[in-house]
Amino acid sequence: MGQAICRQLRADGFHVFGLDLNEEGLGEMATELGSDFTPICVDLTDPIAIAHTLNGIRSEYCGLNALVNNAGTQSAQSFAGEITKLTIVELRRCRRHAAQNANRFHRLSSPVA
Repeated sequence: MGQAICRQLRADGFHVFGLDLNEEGLGEMATELGSDFTPICVDLTDPIAIAHTLNGIRSEYCGLNALVNNAGTQSAQSFAGEITKLTIVELRRCRRHAAQNANRFHRLSSPVA
C-alpha cells in the first residue's frame, strides 16, 4: 500500500519521503521514482529515531506539507488463510500486531502535528 501511495504522490508532483525499515524496498522505490523520492531507512517503533528523522527533514526541507501514515499496516501475507480458519495463536498474534500498529501511528503522527 505504501508503494502505491508513493507512486501516486510522485505522479501528482510531490517530493516524497519514504520511511521504512526495508532498505532493499526503499532502494527499489528510489530507482523507480527518481530524485524526488527520498528513501529513509528508520525503525518506526523507535521514538528517538523518528524524532531524529523528522528533525532532519524539517531542517533540510523546511518541514512537511502532508503525512500519509500507513506504517505497519497488516498485509494479506500475514494470514495463513481465511480469518475463520485462524488458530487462537494466530488470532492473538494479529491482535498484538494491531495494538503495536496503533502505537506506531501515534509515534509518527504526534511529532509532525
